Amino acid sequence: MAEVVVSSKGQVIIPSRFREELKWKRGTKLNAQKTFNGVIFFPVPKKPLLALEGILEKTGISSSDVKKSRKEDMQKYEKESL
Repeated sequence: MAEVVVSSKGQVIIPSRFREELKWKRGTKLNAQKTFNGVIFFPVPKKPLLALEGILEKTGISSSDVKKSRKEDMQKYEKESL
């Protein structure tokens, strides 16, 4: 744990040991997520779509399930728009 100070401009400096360990260089973009008791920072993926690769495998949903669901949604949408 390390203490940081919020500047008058709302800026904080992430301690160098954390930046070095996480390999966050100058210009690294971070997302900030508010939590119940604070804020969590995590890097924005350089290739966001590749970061999602394999996510469905963990849920047990196959790509054919997604295609089927999307097809059903499109059919429902087309019926409703007539």
